Amino acid sequence: MSAKLKLLRSVVGLWSSVTPTLAGGWLATKFLTVRPAFRNPPEEFLHPAATRLKVNDEIEAWRYGPQSEVSTKTALLVHGWEGRRSQFSEIVPALLNQGYDVICLDPPMHGASQGEASNPVLFGDAILAAGEKFGHFELVIGHSLGGVGVVLAMERGLEANQYVLISTPAKLVTVLNRVAEMIGFSSAATRAFVEEIGRRVGASPEKLDLSLKVALRKEQALFIHDKGDRNVPFDPSWATCSAWPGAIRLETNGFGHNRILAAPEVVTAIAKFAS
Repeated sequence: MSAKLKLLRSVVGLWSSVTPTLAGGWLATKFLTVRPAFRNPPEEFLHPAATRLKVNDEIEAWRYGPQSEVSTKTALLVHGWEGRRSQFSEIVPALLNQGYDVICLDPPMHGASQGEASNPVLFGDAILAAGEKFGHFELVIGHSLGGVGVVLAMERGLEANQYVLISTPAKLVTVLNRVAEMIGFSSAATRAFVEEIGRRVGASPEKLDLSLKVALRKEQALFIHDKGDRNVPFDPSWATCSAWPGAIRLETNGFGHNRILAAPEVVTAIAKFAS
């Protein structure tokens, strides 16, 4: 850690100790604010034949594939916080080659979607709305917070035969504590931060434990995580995989949190799983 970063952490630690409630509210605002660059980023990547779809008044999605009115084999892909659909630039063609129609969802305040706020619960709402709009999915893939949203939507009735969760945290509170620790927050400010997130999201972060929500699932599931993921801790994330009966586990090394989506072994594993 550089001397500059150590000094910054010391200053933040002191400030958060003196005014923990103020510091917790400030960090909650920062954590739940989607930066403008990620709200409508350029998406030059994917596939020339993309159709823009309206899920509801706020949520939009993009469809790749044969563009049939009724598809019997459709995959829904959901990126994470401040992610973008271009992150699936390797996975989409692999699924198209398997005969899928592919729908990439823009969660609230990401891409073409609107909204006054965004958080894990609202991600789940958007995914559930996509299920209600487009019907049963053969396959649903969620990355990072997108995976959290998938499980929350699944708990409320999302229908799919197979699920793939990539770099997905098992417990939201673990991520929040990690963020607070990284910037040097005091224990009191960390508690205030977690409580404020719960108030704004409408659900206690401690209760957003995915391992408790998948224990009785019967669908097929594939969990993928990189050992060097600096955003979502590697070991705790496997709690969800262990709780899901029959789930398959794939560990990678050297791809981190985002590059994992383009890793050849990951793309191959997903294509095989979805075949």
